[in-house]
Amino acid sequence: MSVELLIGRPASGKTEACIQKIRDLQNKQPLANIWVLVPDSQNMAYFRRRLADAGGAIGVHIGTFSALYTSILSAQQIFTPVISPALEHRVVQETVDAAYETGSLTHFAAIKNKPGFLLALQDIFSELRAGYIAPQQFSDYTRDKSPAKREMALLYDHFINRLDALNWIDRDGQIWQAIGALAANPNLLSDIQLLILDGFSAFAGARVQFLKRLAQQISEILITLPGQVDSNRVVHRRTMVEVENLSQALSPHMIQSRADPHLFPESQHLEKHVLEAGEC
Repeated sequence: MSVELLIGRPASGKTEACIQKIRDLQNKQPLANIWVLVPDSQNMAYFRRRLADAGGAIGVHIGTFSALYTSILSAQQIFTPVISPALEHRVVQETVDAAYETGSLTHFAAIKNKPGFLLALQDIFSELRAGYIAPQQFSDYTRDKSPAKREMALLYDHFINRLDALNWIDRDGQIWQAIGALAANPNLLSDIQLLILDGFSAFAGARVQFLKRLAQQISEILITLPGQVDSNRVVHRRTMVEVENLSQALSPHMIQSRADPHLFPESQHLEKHVLEAGEC
């Protein structure tokens, strides 16, 4: 199993490198099982068009993370319904009401029915799930924190328990189930020869854990990131954080693209000097 991390400036040929990787494998194994993950449907259409122009689109699965989660869960006969935003809002409201009725909610009691508070809870729960932070972890962290944080941990725990009781999952729950399925079946995705992740600039904690599981099963993984690893510029600091996180989780072979961006001169100047005082 090998993982490569290709880092390069915007429009410097990262997607082209991904396409070449696919074509090289197809030339050796015409029936190779290849997956490409991109951030959204717009990127899907763009990558599919680029790959089709290169003559290699047939047989390649191009989708978002969600498509791969669904494929994994379907293979394991796991079909837990994903709660809609409207129903999720209702479950959050029920969670808050239940905590208040039992006397567990005091700090937030005055705003328990405010729409803004309920929406904020939904966002916080989503961030915790995306960060791969379990209710017990959050509860342990907040044990000696402020009353607000302790009650937030309590509500998070009750919310997840409520979903489990209903046999539903939230929008970020699929990745937790997919990670569990991969852990339970170490050979589930062993038939995938190549996985490419292109167009992402960051990976939340749950996705990093998911990638860690994938790296144990898939023959070859190529991940692209925008930026420069040897740069001290502010605009590239986020890349360095992501590189550090992925390095710890995946121990990838890092490749720094030195190609110049294929941009108009004005755009190149902006890309080169953005966020640098006095340069634009």
